[in-house]
Amino acid sequence: MRILLAVPNMTMARVLERTLDGERHEVTVSSTHGEVRKTLESGSFDLVILDDEMQGMSSTELTSMLKRLDGHTKVLYLTTPSFRKSDRPESDADNDADARWAASEALAAQMARRHDIHASLPKPFSKAQLLSHIALLCGADGQRSSTLISHGDLTLDLAKRQAFYGDVRDPIPLSPREYATLETLIRANGRFLSFDELLEAVFGRGVFEQRDAMEATMYHLMRKLRRAGMYITQRGDMYRIL
Repeated sequence: MRILLAVPNMTMARVLERTLDGERHEVTVSSTHGEVRKTLESGSFDLVILDDEMQGMSSTELTSMLKRLDGHTKVLYLTTPSFRKSDRPESDADNDADARWAASEALAAQMARRHDIHASLPKPFSKAQLLSHIALLCGADGQRSSTLISHGDLTLDLAKRQAFYGDVRDPIPLSPREYATLETLIRANGRFLSFDELLEAVFGRGVFEQRDAMEATMYHLMRKLRRAGMYITQRGDMYRIL
């Protein structure tokens, strides 16, 4: 796969280049807006990895540049959240911190959609997250996956309702209810959710007769995630994923 790295930080660019070279991709590095423009004009790429810290690239210029890409080229936007997860306080009661982090991720996603970018990946990210995004964006089926959520080494494809962990290319085999439960926990951004909150999110209101089904869903989901190397924290009838 031909990949253009549009990254101004050369240290970061070299690390990414080595990672992608190790996956047998053909990588070109451009560190300035001018280099990016010239490179895109002189050749075609399967994927452009674009850093939001590229200087001299306004939203108008970004849109203009992306229109030069041919129809099959995917764009992965590396974003710098205004509020990092590492800055979040330990207190479970600090919902304001969770709200600010969620808003930061939502803003990045809105910007990506506005500029016809296929997916955004908040920094810092792991090798597994990067490779998972690339695999989802440029899979063998050629289908565009426009909405991805990353949480540590877990990646959710909201369009296909699939979950990927680490650099494994195959999705975790989840039932629709298990996937819905996992997505609900991920969207909570580390907050504890009660069993009843999960029940309502997965089955809807007024369905208390489904408690047994929800218990079975939680059991199988936790078991499958453990096999993949991921864990749900349980405290009584409260659950969360950090």
